[in-house]
Amino acid sequence: MNSEYSAEKDLFEELQAARRRKEELQRALALEQNQDLKEEFFKIQRQISSLLKTLQICW
Repeated sequence: MNSEYSAEKDLFEELQAARRRKEELQRALALEQNQDLKEEFFKIQRQISSLLKTLQICW
């Protein structure tokens, strides 16, 4: 059971980091329109969605 908890904790921490990065990208995009930032923003969005789905399965 500890390994399951550890895996969920790791996923949750990854999700939190992705959400923080998403917020940083949103602020940066508000200041300037940059294609690289847009691409990274959408990549982070997909990562967050995937992590949320994985965590829902775990719960």
